[in-house]
Amino acid sequence: MPWISLAATRETYRRMVAELRDEPGYAESQMRVVTSNDARNALLAGDAEWADVEGRRCRALLERKKKEWRPPPEETMWKVFGLAVAASLVGDDPAGVIEAIAKARSYRDAEDKSLQLVARRIAGLEESPQKPYAEPGHVGTEAEWFKLVKRAPAAHALDLSLTPDHHLWPVLTKFTLPLAYLVAQERARPDRAADLKLLMSMGAHPERRGDILYEREDERPDFKNDATPAERNRWKGFDALEIKDGELFVYYYLGIRWKAPLIFQEDLDTFEFLARVPKDWQALEKSVTQTQLAKIKEAREHGRCTYVLVYDSYESETSDGDLLEAAAHYKLKLEARDLTEV
Repeated sequence: MPWISLAATRETYRRMVAELRDEPGYAESQMRVVTSNDARNALLAGDAEWADVEGRRCRALLERKKKEWRPPPEETMWKVFGLAVAASLVGDDPAGVIEAIAKARSYRDAEDKSLQLVARRIAGLEESPQKPYAEPGHVGTEAEWFKLVKRAPAAHALDLSLTPDHHLWPVLTKFTLPLAYLVAQERARPDRAADLKLLMSMGAHPERRGDILYEREDERPDFKNDATPAERNRWKGFDALEIKDGELFVYYYLGIRWKAPLIFQEDLDTFEFLARVPKDWQALEKSVTQTQLAKIKEAREHGRCTYVLVYDSYESETSDGDLLEAAAHYKLKLEARDLTEV
């Protein structure tokens, strides 16, 4: 599920990593502030090599501060938790830091207590929920997020934390590395660091993905009513393409901030962006290889092409009738899915 959110926003993180790569002496510098955010950004960008660079910087800082941070004080707990997980990418064992967080009695803030619960589950002091979380869509408030972390399986919580376009991203981002470590621990793959990298770049269920042919290559601003012509132009294009079981899926990610219902009526058509599908195909040809293009053409020519509109059912809604009307009007095989269903 979060893969589509990441695919639509990944270019932002690729650019951040590129800026650090171009900075002379960055990897060796002791003068730059070290946080787990740069490791997280590298993982979201899918740059495993640079994630290791940042992991080594996090490991060095932890080594210098380890006596002060057992347990870390309330105001820095989430930062230290992230540093410990980031350092594990390069072989450091985070167990000491995580156990100290898990057993501390000083955390009172709701966010800290929610993070501590994740630490307690990693440390084996609390069991993780296994029953599927029934509520579709994302959350709208911090309180709803903390409730979800408590009640949902770790994989479900990780998926929803990996949504950079969410208005709660400043909170969610603090949970990404801890939840990814918990999910990697539960998955128990032979190479936990490699699995952690995979989870952070593809979401909690990478096995659901097919052959990914394309992810958005430019930053797209939020959908909004007062967008400038330049911003509207940057909405153009597909967010991702993949082939699964012979079917080509073409994704339009409406995003968590899309709050209008998907309606097709005579005087109101919120599907109108589908009118540009032919131009979106023309633009895509410059961004894929000839081999990928051949796969795309073969699927389209044989009618194995489905356009998927991904929305957040917490914020938006649609109906089968509107979807069928829109599909007939635009002559497309069309699906609308909640972001938890991708």
